[in-house]
Amino acid sequence: MAKSRRTALEKIQEGKGISIARTFFLYPFPPSVVTKLIYPKTCERRKGKNKHNFVMPLVQNYLSEWKREGFIDTSKIRIPIDKPNIKPYSVDGLGYRLNLKPLYIYCKEKYKIEFTEEEKGFIDYFFSSKSQRLLVLREFPDDNIIKAILQFYLRHYVLSYAELFTTEKFSKKSSNILDENKIKLLKDVIKKADTLNKNVKVDWEDSYKKIKTIREITKDWKIDYTMIYKQKPELIISINRKFLKTLGILP
Repeated sequence: MAKSRRTALEKIQEGKGISIARTFFLYPFPPSVVTKLIYPKTCERRKGKNKHNFVMPLVQNYLSEWKREGFIDTSKIRIPIDKPNIKPYSVDGLGYRLNLKPLYIYCKEKYKIEFTEEEKGFIDYFFSSKSQRLLVLREFPDDNIIKAILQFYLRHYVLSYAELFTTEKFSKKSSNILDENKIKLLKDVIKKADTLNKNVKVDWEDSYKKIKTIREITKDWKIDYTMIYKQKPELIISINRKFLKTLGILP
């Protein structure tokens, strides 16, 4: 029996599609820039006036398919042009950026986990900044973008902030946010995650300081996770549980 054609979602998670998707995830790039970043030697060998606009067929094919599936957001950008013996200039063009729809479809198709529109709005907003997305790519350089997002969120938010809200120091402050059952659940989550994911060190003080430092460096963090936690604890806990189920940490 012939092997079935890979779906648009599978292409994000396999082969060269991993690199292409990760690059489109970072910034609204035109396909020619993505081609240069992923196939620099091929682009360097190109000759003629269309050299700088060259798009690898695989990049264009994947981009076209992901656009049809609604995985790509389009925006107007300024594209820098740098040609030999000519002063650099820029032109108006379109940039394409991978959104988080593939993540939601992955969770639904593989684990029957569905996010509400409010939850999607929070997650979309939370991963909207370039600095946040760059940290995801840097911290998980070898993973497909779906897996990288899940692990990044687990490491820096579910674990760090769950510990923050369940320590004795913060118990009084969090008592009006989380009841005893929820606090126990979060502690259990931390214990299970620490067992299953050996790379994650559950040290809320150290993690919190690092997150705060990163936020100060990037200057454009759009959401204070702890404030949202205080304002809408049920929303955050629901999102966290769904991420943990997708990662196999919660049943």
